[in-house]
Formats: sequence, structure tokens, C-alpha cells
Amino acid sequence: RLDFELRAWSLLDMAMHADIATPHQAAAVLIRWLEHTYNQHLAHTAAPALAPFDDPAYAWAYSAQDHPSKSDMDAPLRKLDLPDKLNGKRLHQVEHLAEHRISRAVYALVRAGRRPDAQAMCRKVNQPWRAASIALQPCHRAANGAPDAARAAWMTIARHIATDKTTPMSGWERAVYGLLSGQVDPVLAVAASFEDRVWATLSALTATGPPIQEHQIVQSIRQASAKSETALPAEAGHVLLLAAILPCLSEDSRKSLWDDMRRLADAPEPWILRFLTHLTLCLGQHIPDHVRAAVAKSYCLHLASAAQSQEANLLETPNTDAQDIYCLLADYSSILPQDQLVQVYSAVMKSALYADVRRNPDTSIRRRWCLEFAGIRFDDRQLLQTLAVNAVDQVWADCLPTGSGPVTDDLTFEDLAVVYSIDYLLFPGFAFMDQAISRTNAAARQFLIAQRPSACRALFRKLREDGNLLTLAGHSSREKHELESWLLYIQALQLYATWEHFYASGRPTSPSHQVREEAQSVIDYEEQSAAHVQLASYARSLEEYDAKVAVLFTEAKDALLGALKCEGGWMREIDEAQEDESRRDQLRQVRRFAVPAMVALLHRLFTCSALHADALQVADLVADTRLGLHEDFQVDELEALLQKLRSSAIAVWGAKSPTTRAS
Repeated sequence: RLDFELRAWSLLDMAMHADIATPHQAAAVLIRWLEHTYNQHLAHTAAPALAPFDDPAYAWAYSAQDHPSKSDMDAPLRKLDLPDKLNGKRLHQVEHLAEHRISRAVYALVRAGRRPDAQAMCRKVNQPWRAASIALQPCHRAANGAPDAARAAWMTIARHIATDKTTPMSGWERAVYGLLSGQVDPVLAVAASFEDRVWATLSALTATGPPIQEHQIVQSIRQASAKSETALPAEAGHVLLLAAILPCLSEDSRKSLWDDMRRLADAPEPWILRFLTHLTLCLGQHIPDHVRAAVAKSYCLHLASAAQSQEANLLETPNTDAQDIYCLLADYSSILPQDQLVQVYSAVMKSALYADVRRNPDTSIRRRWCLEFAGIRFDDRQLLQTLAVNAVDQVWADCLPTGSGPVTDDLTFEDLAVVYSIDYLLFPGFAFMDQAISRTNAAARQFLIAQRPSACRALFRKLREDGNLLTLAGHSSREKHELESWLLYIQALQLYATWEHFYASGRPTSPSHQVREEAQSVIDYEEQSAAHVQLASYARSLEEYDAKVAVLFTEAKDALLGALKCEGGWMREIDEAQEDESRRDQLRQVRRFAVPAMVALLHRLFTCSALHADALQVADLVADTRLGLHEDFQVDELEALLQKLRSSAIAVWGAKSPTTRAS
């Protein structure tokens, strides 16, 4: 494959430096290249091997007349140290083997465009007649010396030799005479490859007859490809050969070539995709945009798949091969039309995000590669923002939950992918703050509706770490209000959780009954002193606990009240004129989930702190028509709240003195 690509670029270089205005010139370039590459093959394989012609058997076979023993022509063979395959053979058999090897070597040199070397070799083995028959300009003179008078006779003889299969002549010798007389079938009979068949046909067509036509060249190349035992690289080869002679191709031939390129772009072999991509880049404006785009897109998709494969079994830190692939992806994507560029490269960005999240989502090395290389290759801020938005769209299409589900506090890969996808909207050069705010709000709504509170918390934890969205000046008031509502909500939940955890587990352990008795004992002074120390330590710890609980209580209470009393209403639309029924419906679902929960937390906060009178004031908060919190309660939720308020009222009533109750 690498050899094919190397030879392909040598052809394109040869074609670019040649004048290919006519079919004859195009055929000449192809023949010259086919002979040149075959000659390189001979050089690499040390062929044709001349050593066999120096074997004793060959030397004897062509100088037998110099031996005195004319009666026993096989006698010298018995005295020579012959190769094993010649031992026991008679003279005519040795001559037959020699003829076969000589004719094959002659064909190889002719195939390589080295007719003078073929003639020299024929003379070396005492066959000057063969050297004369393959001359570049055979002398066609009649017996009376008239030039060209015997040309027709010579051609007839050569044609007869080439096509007569009854003679003991080897196929290689018939192929040489077929080439000289314009008979392609004998040459094709010994052709071993796609290139051999093209060379055979073109050489035969140009050897005799009228000037070659464009359709003959195209037909020769396509037929040679169709007869190939394997579709590749012959199919890639015929695309290469036709592309090299593009200037002389007809419009129909060009259209067929474009179709071949598009079909070949679906080949599973990566090297074919790479070769086609480079070929279209080399030909530049001669290739239609849609063809170049189709080929480049296929190669980019392959590179994206290769990047995923490179990452499949790697640890947290990727290797440099993956980085190189991301660089190539940016380079090749840049030649695509913008719509395809966005489609392909945003898919690459999605894959990079998934690779990061699977290992360590906080390590954004692959995402950074994608964005840095894109920033270098795509010098257009609007395009970069479009890439970021489309990458987020693709991730969300895969991972964002839809609809409601069972409550779960597990944080899944899909949740993290949605959370970290917003990084693409915050990267320097890509920063698209309006979209980032809108997407953050949308993700939070979907997470809460799907009852995935851990995902919602992870989203805003990431937001606080970045800090980019906390500067909201100049952004949509509607989106800004929703984001502020989310921030108040998340803060209230976190402060309440902090209070509840400390309230439940931070209280110091009360000294045992034995310690209290020892503190009042007057029998043992040491035991009494130790007990007093423990009681004093407990009193200090309890005082510190009460003080911290009071602080945490105040913070949690203020945060919950701040969210419920949010200016404009928590998660309320402040711009009803904008028609977005889907968003309004989601906000209603969010309020119906979160508002009763926050009210319940606020009531519990007061109740656990024995502030039952304050707990009763929660009823006023819910009933306040300016806030409209009661609208977000279901009937059963209101009944449950009333039961809690009833308990608080009973507690308040029980705390009063009998005189106060009587009055």
C-alpha cells in the first residue's frame, strides 16, 4: 500500500510537469510512468537475473558447434556440474528451459521500457536475431533494398507469431511480438497486475494503427480494473490514472470519475481514504467541491473513529498519537463546506468529551486539544461558537434525560457528560455566554424534572468552580432571573443540608449518669474533680454547638426564605410576552417539585429548633398572593402541610401557661 502511494505521487508529479492536451500525450505519460515503476520493481528485486545465462548448460547450449563430439550432442551435459533441475535432461530440454527464461527476461526489460538492455542481453546469449526483432525502429527493407517495402510482411509475421498458440514458443515471447504488432491479447495473457494490463493495452494501441482516442484510454483503464482479482488497489489505481490525465478527459468521463471517487470514499480501508483525500487536495480546483467534501468527510469520520480507538484502552493521560489525530482532524475538517465541517468536528468534540468524562471529567485535556486546534484552523469566532453549540446539542441528544423518572441520587456518566459539555460554551475564543446561561438553565430544569438532584447539584458545583457565569450583567433578563433562582435554590438546599447534618451529628455527647453522680460525690475528691472537668468540657462544647447551630440555622433560614421570596417570584416568567410554552411548562413542573419541598424544609427547620410560632408563619408565606406559592402545591401536599402546621399550633398552645390558655 505504501508502495502504491509512493508510485501514485510519482505519477502525479510526472503528469503535472507534462503537457497532457491530447489523448496521445496522456497515453504517453501513463506508459512512461508504468514502465518507470516496473523498472523500479526490477531494481528492488534484482531482476531480470542474468546469472542463469552464465550457467555451464547455457554456455554449452549456444556453443555446441564448437565441441568435437558431434555424434553425441548430450555427452557434454554429463560432464558438467549442472543445477539439480537440469540434471538428467537432454540438450533440447535444456534449450527449451533457456529459451523460456530468456524470453521472460526480454519481456521484463521491454515491460520496463529498457529495449536497448533487452537487445544487449539477447546478443550476450548469442541471439542477435532476437535483438533485431525487438528493435525500436526495425529495418523493414525488401530484398531489393527498398525501405519499408517489407513492413507489411514483417507485421503479418509478428502478428502470426503472437497469436499462434500451437507453437512451442513461450507466452512471454508471444507477448513481446504481440506488443510490436498491436495484438493486446498475448500481452494480457502474461499480465500479472492491474498496471500490467493497462500498460499492455495502451502500448498495443499506440504501437500501430490510428492515433489513440480518449475513450480508448478510459476503457483500457476501466477494463483492467474490472479484471483485477481484488478490488483494491486496482480500483484506487484506475481512479489515480484517470485523475492524472484529467485535462484530456471528456465531461462524461469526468462525471464517472467523480462517481468513482465518491463510491471509493466508502471503502473501509483507512489508507484508501487517506490517499483519496490527498489526491483531491493535490488536484485542487479541478475536483468539484461536493466530491472533495465527500472524500474529506469520510476520512475525518475515520480519524474520529481512530481517535476513539486510541483512547479505548488508555489510562487518564492520553498519548501523543491521540493528540496528533485531533490535529489532523482539525486540518482535514477545514477543507469541508461549513455545514459539513460543523457536523463532523462537533462529533469529534463530543467524542473528546466522552473520553475525558470516562477517565476524569475534571481533566479536560482532550477537549482542550479539540478547541485549541479548532481555534488555529477555523479563524472565525461565529464558526467556533456554532461548533460549540452543535457539540453540546449532540451530547444532549445522547445523554440529557427527558421526562420524569424515579428519584435517584446516583450520578451517571450521562449526567456528567451533560454537565461538562457546557465547558465548550465557556472556553476562551468560543465563549458564548448567552448560550451557556440558557443551556445551564435548561439542563437544571431537565435534571430536576427527571428527579436527578445529584446531577443538578453537580451542574451548579461546576458552575461555581468556573465562575464564568456568575457575572450576568448584559445578559437576557429572563435567563438571568432563572439562573439567579437556581443559584438561590441550590444554595438554600446546601445550607439546609449543612445545618441538618451538624444538628443531627454535631451535638456533643452528654456525660453519663455515673459521671454526674461522681460530680456530686464528697467521698473521693479525685473522682469528683475528674467528673467536674468532664461536665465543664461538655458545657463548653454544648455552648459552641448551640452557637454554631444558631449560625447555621440563620443561614439556612435566610437562604430558604430568600429563594421563596425571590424578587419576581422563584422560577416565575418575568417576560410573559415571549412565546415559549415548552419552557413555561418546564418551569411549572420545577416549581411544583421544588416549592413544596423548600416550604417543608423551612417548616422542619423551625420545628427542630422549637420555634413553633415561626413555623406557623410558614402558612402566611404560602398564602401570600404576591408570591403565589400556594399555586405550586397539589391538594395532597397542601393537606400534608396543614397537618404539620396543626402540630406546630398544638405545640405553641401547649407551651403557653394555663392562665394564658384560659384567657
